[in-house]
Amino acid sequence: MQFYEESDDQTQIHKPGSEDRGPPGTVAKTEIGSTAASRGIKEENMILTQEQIDRIRGPKRRPGLPPKIRTEEQETQMPKKYIPKLLSQEQIDKLKGRAKENAQRNRGLAVEEELKTLIPILAKEVKNFPELEYNESCIVPPWIDEGRQIIRNAAWAKTPLDFAEEDEDEDEDELQNWSSPFAERIFADCFIDSLAGEFARRTKQHHLTSPDLVSFVVRVLEAALWFGRDLHAAFQQKEEIAVYLDELRNGSGTFREPPKPKGRPGPKPRPAAVVEHAGPNAYISPEEAARVIPEANPWA
Repeated sequence: MQFYEESDDQTQIHKPGSEDRGPPGTVAKTEIGSTAASRGIKEENMILTQEQIDRIRGPKRRPGLPPKIRTEEQETQMPKKYIPKLLSQEQIDKLKGRAKENAQRNRGLAVEEELKTLIPILAKEVKNFPELEYNESCIVPPWIDEGRQIIRNAAWAKTPLDFAEEDEDEDEDELQNWSSPFAERIFADCFIDSLAGEFARRTKQHHLTSPDLVSFVVRVLEAALWFGRDLHAAFQQKEEIAVYLDELRNGSGTFREPPKPKGRPGPKPRPAAVVEHAGPNAYISPEEAARVIPEANPWA
């Protein structure tokens, strides 16, 4: 710290430890200048207190804060400003160009990671409903795989296969390489409209009491309706699925009574005629046949 003392000819600077050290807290008038006057300090008052000195110099700076200690997990994580923002499908539909492609890819990758965790959990709960699983002799995939396919295709916003069939000039295999990764394909890997109808039909046959399974059904049907938004006549069960989805959202159960056949019942089938067997009398000897029918005797 340096101290200032006023003299007749010039201002002298006294450093700590010097022989002509002045009293602490003294400040020369030449240093104060206009600053002291603006602070309301009189010029004749040359000896200032520490409070007055602080008023001239301003408040003391706060000591530097210690550096934040980051954990090992935080060190390996990507900073939040570099993490891509996950948008909803409605927000993605409003984008265009490269921004839309990147946002759709980020959503597809996020749903893929989510399904890796969700499907094994749901598979354990589906074991309580063995009727939902398929028979090995049938072509129909498992119920839970049907829902996974619908959610996956909708997350990547794949083009329905119905549009690929409309292009008669080009073969379906020429439109895209089916051996390429799923993320790079253009079209879906199944007919979502028919698959969603089969998924809903099988769901209506059971009382699914698990909230996770009910939420899964709602999510699958929502994805199917969004995926088939441009399929009008081709999506034959679209209205039926939409009604069923609204009922599920309102808390109704998943089970539905099978519809009764319309019209009058047909005539009752006639009972089959009883066939009477002759037993030993079924064989007629030649003598008996000649007696009953003489002209039929081959030996006459």
